[in-house]
Amino acid sequence: MVQKVKTLLFYTFEKRQIKNIVTPHKFNQTKNSRKMKLSTLSIIWALIHIMFGIGLLFFPVQFMSQFGVTLAVNVTLSSKTLGSVFIALALIYYWNRNIPASDSAQHNILLGSFIFHLIEMPVVVTATLNGTMNAMGWVPVFTHVFLLATFGYFAFRKASPVPSGLPA
Repeated sequence: MVQKVKTLLFYTFEKRQIKNIVTPHKFNQTKNSRKMKLSTLSIIWALIHIMFGIGLLFFPVQFMSQFGVTLAVNVTLSSKTLGSVFIALALIYYWNRNIPASDSAQHNILLGSFIFHLIEMPVVVTATLNGTMNAMGWVPVFTHVFLLATFGYFAFRKASPVPSGLPA
């Protein structure tokens, strides 16, 4: 049994004597693997925005009633428009998930999203505190806090330096 494990973990080539240690993923973590990954968070952002987008676009009255808000007929158009914007943002986040934050287009998406949630959060907090929204109104508030923190992390993070000798 021990010999089988050794042969699985170490590969020795005859002339070069190269050893390759195969370790499980949890033991092979580096400092970079513990950082927030833009691709993972982009998928999370897309899921959050698609959830709110579908609710606002297709079921605005029922969706907003969960938060204690009764929509008038003329307001449903605005809710549906906001829902379509959220779905478009979800697609943008998902399609750009593999583009690094240092890319200028991705940086502009991150910065614009940060500014949007920075402006929107006080509106939702005020609506929750003054009773326009019920206790469920704290769900969008904490969602905005999460989105602000993660968008801000990538929008304002300094790019890691390129090692010398490599093209930028």
